[in-house]
Amino acid sequence: MTLVHAHERSAFRSLGRLLAATALLAFGQITLGVLVRVTGAGLACPDWPLCYSQAVPIFNAPIFTQWAYRVASLVLGLVLAATLVRLTTVAALRRVFALPGLLALGLLLAELALAGMAVQRDLPPALVGAHFVGSLLLFSLLVAMAMHARRLATQTPPRPGTSAPVPPVPRTLRTWLAATTGLVMLQAVAGNMAANQARGSIICRGTSACRTVWGAPAWLEISHRGLGLLTVLAVVGLTVAAARTRLPPLVRLTLRVLPSLVALEAVLGIVNVYYNLPIWADAGHAWIAALTYSLLLVTTLDLQLSTTGGMTPPGLTVTRSLSATGA
Repeated sequence: MTLVHAHERSAFRSLGRLLAATALLAFGQITLGVLVRVTGAGLACPDWPLCYSQAVPIFNAPIFTQWAYRVASLVLGLVLAATLVRLTTVAALRRVFALPGLLALGLLLAELALAGMAVQRDLPPALVGAHFVGSLLLFSLLVAMAMHARRLATQTPPRPGTSAPVPPVPRTLRTWLAATTGLVMLQAVAGNMAANQARGSIICRGTSACRTVWGAPAWLEISHRGLGLLTVLAVVGLTVAAARTRLPPLVRLTLRVLPSLVALEAVLGIVNVYYNLPIWADAGHAWIAALTYSLLLVTTLDLQLSTTGGMTPPGLTVTRSLSATGA
């Protein structure tokens, strides 16, 4: 069993802040990636990692978009490297976050490798979509690590004779919330891969007119729409189920904002199918999906960390050091 001493909490607190900053950079990378896709700037730079063999090329709009995305990836890599260095220098951090940190590094390296191959070898859309999957997984892992570190930094030892408080959220509602988070992630992945497959065109115009792209059926677009419908139903169910349930503030806020986000995303997606909206609307559709996933992810993880062993994650105990207690 791993002991978390009171004097170690400052290390977890600083790591949590660093991880939160890294997660924000990963989210920024995702949003820039959406802009690269909708503007068709994926191959604006014909080489990698430089652009036209220059660190700072002559810009036009597509080149600048692709270049900004690469700079964001570089900054993310440097901050993640600093985070891993921080992990290795403090034993308390190393014993808790060493493996997740290495996994995050592996995801980032895989992302960079796919990005380079996409430019140099013109990868098929499925592998380009795998790059987006890696971005989402890296962001999710960083958020989970940041929230875990914050939990360890703020937890207090339970007093004798008392039990840790349990949030008044039924297990069914927690499971439903986690399932909705997974649905939103799968919908975003299917939408991204469908867009890569279509190379900027609409695969299914209207409700039934679906054609084939590259000899394959438009099952990705159909899956994206089906998952979108399931997401809407899940959100409606969540709202109804939670209407008379006492909820923590974060869950209550999420369930108030969630229907509006999902409705706006659905409206943009449907209107774009029929009227082929401008680039900003296509990007807005994807950005709202990313924001929705982020909100659901944070809420789901917060509930999970709060209900697993009270305020203490599995396998961890909080103790007071002699210096902290004044003994």
